[in-house]
Amino acid sequence: MTFKMFPAVVGLLLGFCLGCIPGLNEHLHWNLGFIIPFSGLVFGSISATIGFFICYRLNVKVDMEEIVILTTAAVLGYAAIDYGIYITSTITVSKIEGLRDGVYRLQNLMTFAQYMKWRLGSSSIGYVGINTKLFKMGTAGTTISYIADLGGAFMGSFLSLLYNIRIYPYCDQCLKFKERAKKLTIFVADTENQGSNILDNIRDLIKKGICEDLVSRCEQLSNEHGVEKGNVKIIIDHRFCPQCKKASIVGSVFKLTKNRWTEDRKLGFLMNSQPHPFAENSSSSCITTTSTALRDLAAQ
Repeated sequence: MTFKMFPAVVGLLLGFCLGCIPGLNEHLHWNLGFIIPFSGLVFGSISATIGFFICYRLNVKVDMEEIVILTTAAVLGYAAIDYGIYITSTITVSKIEGLRDGVYRLQNLMTFAQYMKWRLGSSSIGYVGINTKLFKMGTAGTTISYIADLGGAFMGSFLSLLYNIRIYPYCDQCLKFKERAKKLTIFVADTENQGSNILDNIRDLIKKGICEDLVSRCEQLSNEHGVEKGNVKIIIDHRFCPQCKKASIVGSVFKLTKNRWTEDRKLGFLMNSQPHPFAENSSSSCITTTSTALRDLAAQ
């Protein structure tokens, strides 16, 4: 088994093990409004996050091939929940010709294919409020709902991987994930163009391509605006390769809306440079290899 496949196996086992837990497995097919595959999204996100951090510990790059492997594992892992249910479930039999009364394991009464045919058959769903309302779903409706669950697992895993790839940069030269040097937080109020001016300043420093100046300025801003006050939060994650010392400076911008911080990904920024200030015999300047344009906050 290659290192690339190991995280996928963990995703499959996660689904199977969850399906084997009595009580819990009854709540792994929740849909919001009977449309949004909530359980599938959550499972896919958790499965992919676990897989990503296994890759992180093993220094396995999460490239397109690994994304395909992990998203496929999330979908199959979610399907494996039903196999776990099938293996561990029991049913009480009474007055059935050819069978003694008693408790039987489901797997001793039918094949897994027969179980899934029964599982995707007609069902009643509903919610309890002032009045209990039930909705009858035929085989087609139940099957579509199940496919939506699998689609939710795929989408949850895919989005989770994209997010983690962005905030955990990888050094292609040394085949290692970059380690954190420092993490800085800046809080500002989007009044009198304060937030816009700070972001413009950061953008100008990125264009100049001198990482030491950017880090120094961010440290200064963090000291001046480190208290949680204001409705704009800027997080700067400074990482470097432990071998070649290439640095990555990842910036994320959040806005406070209704007492909740929400990331504005359009304002995020990334700067990759070489060498890192921690490297021995490094020069004072850095060569920028990648940068993204930073939009003006005031234009939002």
